[in-house]
Formats: sequence, C-alpha cells, structure tokens
Amino acid sequence: EERFEEDVPDLEGLRVAYHLMQRSYSDEALMEFEYEDIEITRAQAFFYAVGMYYCTALLEDHITSEHRHSPDNSRLNGMVSQMPEFSKAFGCQEGDQEYSDEGSTCHLFGHRAGMRMHEELKLRNEGETEKEEGIHEEASN
Repeated sequence: EERFEEDVPDLEGLRVAYHLMQRSYSDEALMEFEYEDIEITRAQAFFYAVGMYYCTALLEDHITSEHRHSPDNSRLNGMVSQMPEFSKAFGCQEGDQEYSDEGSTCHLFGHRAGMRMHEELKLRNEGETEKEEGIHEEASN
C-alpha cells in the first residue's frame, strides 16, 4: 500500500511534466528530431531522460528494505505503460507491453488532476511572491 501511495504521484508528476513540454512544442515539433546526429524525436528524448533518471542498479537491499517506492524498473515501466504519449512517441502497437491508449489508462485522482495541482501550486507561489514584494515595499518605506 505504501508503495502504491508513493508510485501514483510519480505518474501524475510525469504526466504534468510531459503536458508542460507539450505546451512548448506543437504536435509536429514533438515528433521532429531535436539533433540531427541523434535520431530521436523530442518526445522520445523526454522519455529517455526519464528512463535515465530511474536507471539505477537494483540492489538486493533496495527490494527487501522498507523502501517506500517500487523498484526503479517497475516504477518506470508502470509509468510509461500508463501514458499513451509514450506509445505514440515510440510507435507502440496494441499487444506491446508498454502500449496504452486513453481508454486503457488509470487516472485515480481524475483525468487532469496533476495539471490542476500544478496550476494551484503556481497560483499559490505567485500569491506568496506578491506578498513578499509587499513586505519588501513596506520595509523600504
């Protein structure tokens, strides 16, 4: 249960990160090669970067310890198998292990929960910045 509670927010965070990248590029630009000498698209580069982040040696004590997350390879495979964007980026077909489409993904907190949380935190941070600026103005007067 603890691992589930830790792993699901990781998935929502990954969805938010990908969505923010989508805001920066058109659908066509996401499928373009970012670097001519490395034939991977921007969308693929995103998932490679995520994979590298989770690419750690699986130590026996990690699996048997009271570590709150699932093993890194399980976390990574679980996350990308819940993202149709991964399937699109790599051309996964129905029947492939990591394939998913919108109808087969799980959104425990609602379809756009991660983005709603991101927007709420953004507004909260903007409010704190405005409050800090007001304090600095009062102090200088």
